[in-house]
Parts: sequence; structure tokens; C-alpha cells
Amino acid sequence: IAKGLTAGVKNRNLFPVCVGSALENKGGSFLLDMIQTYLPSPLDHPEWQGEDGATRESSADGPVACFVFKTIADPFAGQLTICRVLSGTVSGDLTLTNTNTGSKERMGNIHLMVGKEQKPLKNPAGPGAIITLAKLKETFTGDTLCDDHNKFTLEKPQLAPQLITFALSPAEKAMKTNLSRDEETGDILLSGMGQNHIEISVEKAKRRYKAEIVLNAPKVPYRETIKGFAEVQGRFKK
Repeated sequence: IAKGLTAGVKNRNLFPVCVGSALENKGGSFLLDMIQTYLPSPLDHPEWQGEDGATRESSADGPVACFVFKTIADPFAGQLTICRVLSGTVSGDLTLTNTNTGSKERMGNIHLMVGKEQKPLKNPAGPGAIITLAKLKETFTGDTLCDDHNKFTLEKPQLAPQLITFALSPAEKAMKTNLSRDEETGDILLSGMGQNHIEISVEKAKRRYKAEIVLNAPKVPYRETIKGFAEVQGRFKK
């Protein structure tokens, strides 16, 4: 039965459903056991598709490639970059190239996220591993890190459309911010899939960083353009 279930899941004919409750801490171990037993190994993943039509095999023996799927601003550790190893093995002494920006990033200490804690990774991480990198300067969500001699850029997943946008402002005027602003209006904009999505993000910022944020309607940038032409002659007398 186990062999048949594993084959069915791998062929996408069966989709296991596990019942649990995160709030009551029930069903977590069962879910992990199901993943370990019935879901395919990362090495069984079909070839990854690149933006330029290139492919990359999910193999520990291949060149290194990692995809950044999340970026966290930790109040103590700074920016944390969470990525999945697509191919090859990653260790702390590597320097990889960000194929989206062209910059080079040194891996340094590699950690595993266990809940809110970060635990040092002692062994090299292979395909399927979810690793956390600290203090990368020019790497953000959606970027690909890879071996400079075997470059590969993973095709980015399509994100959900932005349905609503709010302008953010600090509750206290003395509160400084280094967030990027809209070039036309000067607003700090936050977009999401709905009002609830926005409010949860603001509440998360308040809980994590003690930041009191006020939501406002964004300014509308009115533009003017030249529709006609004319010829004039003038004289400038100093």
C-alpha cells in the first residue's frame, strides 16, 4: 500500500490530505511522517526550467544553484535570506553569483530555521534543503544564486495580482524610516490581495518591530503632457 501511495503521489494521481490543528499543536508529527514517507524525494524532481530555456537537473553532483523564495528582516540578525537548493551542494566557503543582479555573494555561515530559531548547518546542503543565509547585500526574493561558471536563472513563479494599495505613515512624526518611496508621490506603498492581507502585514510589523503604522489612501499622481507644437522667437537681454 505504501509503495502504491508513493507512486500515485509522484505521478500526481493522488493528493494526500492531513487533518491537524496548529493552534492546538495536533497533527504536526503525522504530517511530517506523511511527507517523509509518501512525497517524492527532491532528487526525483523534473528538470528545473530556466528563464532562457536552459534546464538544471536536481542532482547533488551538478553545479550549485539556489532559489531565494523568502527574505526576512530580523531585529537582531538583520536581513535573512531563505532559499532552496536546486542542485549541487552548498557550504559556507562558497561564493555564488546572483544571476539577476550580476553581483557575487559569499555564503558565510549557513543556518537551518527551526521555528524562530536558527541552527548552524554542519554538513553541506544538497538538493531540496531549505537554508538560511545572513547579511547578503544584493540578493532578494525571486533571485537565483549559482556557480559563476555554470550560470542558471530559475523561471520566477507568477505572483498573485495586487488588488489594493495603501500608503503607510508612522504614527509618530519623529519616527524615521529607510523604506523606499514612490518616486512620484513620495508615499511608502504597501500592496496586497485585500484589506485583510494588508492589515495582517501591518499587525505583524507592529508585533515584531514595535512599529506603529497608519494606513492612508495613496495620492494619485496627475500627469501632464504636450499635445501640440509651436514655434516662437524671443530675445534675452542681460
